[in-house]
Amino acid sequence: MFYGCRDMKKKQAITDADTAKYNVLYIGTYTEKESHVDDKAAGIYVYRMNMKTGGLELVNTSPATVNPSFIDISSDGKYLYSVNETGGEKPGSVSAFRLTDNSTKLEFINRLSSEGDYPCFVEADKKGRFVLIANYGTGNIALLPLATDGSLKSAVSVDKHEGRGPTSRQESAHAHCIVLSTDGLFAYSNDLGTDKIYVYKTGSELEPAGVYEAAPGSGPRHLAFHPQNNFVYSINELNGTIECLKRDSVTGMLTRFQTISTVAEGDGNSAGSADIHIVPSGEFLYATNRGSFNNIAAFRVNSQTGELTFIMLQPVKGLTPRNFAIDPSGIFLLVANQNSDQVVTFRIDPLTGRLIDTGIVTQVPTPVCLKFLPVPDVK
Repeated sequence: MFYGCRDMKKKQAITDADTAKYNVLYIGTYTEKESHVDDKAAGIYVYRMNMKTGGLELVNTSPATVNPSFIDISSDGKYLYSVNETGGEKPGSVSAFRLTDNSTKLEFINRLSSEGDYPCFVEADKKGRFVLIANYGTGNIALLPLATDGSLKSAVSVDKHEGRGPTSRQESAHAHCIVLSTDGLFAYSNDLGTDKIYVYKTGSELEPAGVYEAAPGSGPRHLAFHPQNNFVYSINELNGTIECLKRDSVTGMLTRFQTISTVAEGDGNSAGSADIHIVPSGEFLYATNRGSFNNIAAFRVNSQTGELTFIMLQPVKGLTPRNFAIDPSGIFLLVANQNSDQVVTFRIDPLTGRLIDTGIVTQVPTPVCLKFLPVPDVK
């Protein structure tokens, strides 16, 4: 098991000839103990993934940074943004890094307040205008503009969610994500505490545009946009379901057309569902279940209606599958098993959507968020 990352010798940088054979993977972690997780990691880890086998090789570690649990990469591949998930006496913050040495080295730029406690999500605007932050502890979201050098500027928009839900986990608002639509015109924030998805128009600031009411006690956590159609899929942590939604591209409003369980049978209230992603082709969708399940649910997406059809449940070979990532080619799915210190590599069957165990298990301390280096758009 690898824990001595700070003393690691510098490995040979990825050459231009390697770029077709490898992709770069960044892993966000916990470096300080919290109520729900131990402190085992040293920072953000940088791996390169062999695109033939799915194998991972550690190449670098970030400068010291506190609880970089959730990360995102700028669309041009030049910068990485990380939350610093702390709260109370140490209010939450967000950090900016410059990516150098063929995107395998992180250079610290700056760090600013996230405007709340326990930030758990960051998303970088594809045009490089801003980053969006969700603060779980204080139930608010923030927009921080970006300078031309990738550095963060102080927040210009902060919106506090209000309300509560019917369960013990919903005593107040808990913003869990804020995600930009594929056209970048709207942002959507799932709030676990209020059973709502808050809709905002984007620009130099965020403008509230409406609210979608999820099922009571469901606990909206993360969401995914279909890459070609106006379908949105919201995973509910507290009742183990996915709400399938149609998005109005003009108003940004959401309308539900299906709800489907993430567990084949039994009580979804113990699923602890966490993350959700769709393959680049839009054909298959995957979602993680934690709790006593520790698996990934796979679904086929109807390209005409957007409806989901259950395919399989795949055990993740570890504990607490927090987040996962699908590589840009849609060949591999990698899952971060937070409480068993593993990243497990699966191959996606392109015809059936079933997950195939590659046998590759990489030891990574308290892995949370996996992000691949974006593949540049071909003009």
